[in-house]
Amino acid sequence: MSEKNADRQEPSIEEILASVRRIISEDEADEDILVLTEALDEEPEPEREPEEVEDDRLVSDEVEEVSAASISGLTEALAASARLGDGDKTLEQLVKEVLRPILKEWLEANLSEIVERIVRDEVERISSRVKK
Repeated sequence: MSEKNADRQEPSIEEILASVRRIISEDEADEDILVLTEALDEEPEPEREPEEVEDDRLVSDEVEEVSAASISGLTEALAASARLGDGDKTLEQLVKEVLRPILKEWLEANLSEIVERIVRDEVERISSRVKK
């Protein structure tokens, strides 16, 4: 076992330091590294056109166009079905148009009586507080 330990002997500190120095000197000798304190005398390279990035979309352009056309057709169909009567008015507009004269007639007949009753009740409520 002592022979195996001798074969596996760890490197000495001096050997480790020598290895680190060798790696550092190799890195320093590399001319491709730009030290930030050095100025570039060359003109900057023209900007490259952006490379096409892999598309993350789930559907192709063709499927997207067909889908957009279908949705457009659906919204047109819904808008057309919302128009009633002469085709120029929506259901909401027709209901307002029909109810307006009915509501006006009812208000003319009942509004003054409702206002008088509410005012009378409020005056009685206030006057009863004053008497207490």
